[in-house]
Amino acid sequence: MTSVISIRAVSMLRYARRVVLVVTFVTLDNAAGAQMSLLVSGHIARSVVWMATSAVFSVVTGLAWGVAEELASRRPDRTAR
Repeated sequence: MTSVISIRAVSMLRYARRVVLVVTFVTLDNAAGAQMSLLVSGHIARSVVWMATSAVFSVVTGLAWGVAEELASRRPDRTAR
């Protein structure tokens, strides 16, 4: 029973990794577009806020990706019953 739950958890983590990757690319692409429009319109302070927000999001996403990689790489314990 435990190994079945572990296998399902690993499958869910692998799926979550893909979702995190897609969300990251879409969000960073949107942030880059917003930042450029703010710079062009002369809103330097807002552009800096966008850059900081993008950086924080990238770090958090990277950490989440690393945790998902680590958890997905662990093999379920086949001896547990």
